[in-house]
Amino acid sequence: VIGLVFAVFLPLIGIVMTLSLVAKKVVEGVESAAAGSMAFGWRPIQAYLVGRKAKKAAREKKERKGGEKQ
Repeated sequence: VIGLVFAVFLPLIGIVMTLSLVAKKVVEGVESAAAGSMAFGWRPIQAYLVGRKAKKAAREKKERKGGEKQ
């Protein structure tokens, strides 16, 4: 009886293992493609330097407007 159960489930075990292997390979491929296209968007130094120019221009504009009114 045990041999019969083993013989019946052996193909099922093989199919499940094959599908599991294929699914893992597909997931790894998708993960590597996604990792290759992702970019780290926050760059502190770059953001700091860009912000300084905008703040300086706004401050100078404000000072010019303040000087014209007086």
